[in-house]
Parts: sequence; C-alpha cells; structure tokens
Amino acid sequence: VPIYMEYLDVFNRRHNTTETIDIYVKSKPVLEILPKKYTVKAGKDNLLLITVKNVGNEKAEGVRITAIRNSAQPFDYPKKSDTVGTLNPGENGTGAIVVSVDRDALPKEYLITLEIRAIGDRDKGDDNVYVVQRSIKVKVEKGSSGIPLLLYGVIAVVVIAGIIYYLRKKF
Repeated sequence: VPIYMEYLDVFNRRHNTTETIDIYVKSKPVLEILPKKYTVKAGKDNLLLITVKNVGNEKAEGVRITAIRNSAQPFDYPKKSDTVGTLNPGENGTGAIVVSVDRDALPKEYLITLEIRAIGDRDKGDDNVYVVQRSIKVKVEKGSSGIPLLLYGVIAVVVIAGIIYYLRKKF
C-alpha cells in the first residue's frame, strides 16, 4: 500500500515523500533463503546446506527445497531436493542439495534457482500449497586436476620397474 506523507523540516520548508508498506490480509507462510552465497569446486560433488527461514505469519508444513536444472550451466544434481520439515513463523530449517560441477567449468559466479514448496497450517484450515523460487549465488573455484596424481603414479611405476630391472641384471 503506498502512503503519501507531507511534513515540515526544522527550517519550516515543506517536503513530501511516498513510502510503501506490506499488509497481509490473510496469514500465510513466506519463505526466504539464508545465506545466499556458496563456494563449490569444479570436478567434484559439493554438498550445499540451504537454510530456509519462515518470515511469514503462519506455520509452513512439509517445506521442501528443489534445485532447478539449467542446461546452460555446468551443474548436475545427483541429489536435487531435500525436505526441511515444518517451520513456525520466525523459525529456520536446513536442507541439503548436492551440486556436481563439471571439471571444465569456468571459475566464476553463477545463480542457481531453487524452488521452495510448502503447505499452509492445516490446523487453521490452510491447505494451500505455496511455491516460491529463490536464487542463490554459487562461486565455482578451480578444482584439483587428476592429471598430476596420474603423473605421479606413472613415475612411481617406471621407477619401481627400473629398480626391479637393475636388481635382476645385477644378480
């Protein structure tokens, strides 16, 4: 609701401003994500713990978070949804999703869209399903490459084979 205000300052000059306020006509759960920035490693499965807060004025039952796949992003979701449970007004809950990042993903910041789904307070007769989409910031860092580890293994095999060959030739 917009509210128009006129007032006088200390020098008796007239000013005006318009502010808006939210008025909830009917109580309902309003779900937000806290915090909104995460860091993941390229080439690995990363566990993200997503904290959801009910900032509304009604209990949210069966709260569930789901990652929405975007084919333009270097992510896959082996575990893309989790149940948070029931959240009373002002209460926090945590859910987990697993983000598998492509090995060749560019190290930069991406936005992942999450869908949060909840049912209203059934004790008050609210059987509505509330669905909201929120974004989280995910920063991709370069993961450790498997090539150096493979290189060390090859060198070790060559050295061991050389030692065995040398010992056999000597004896």
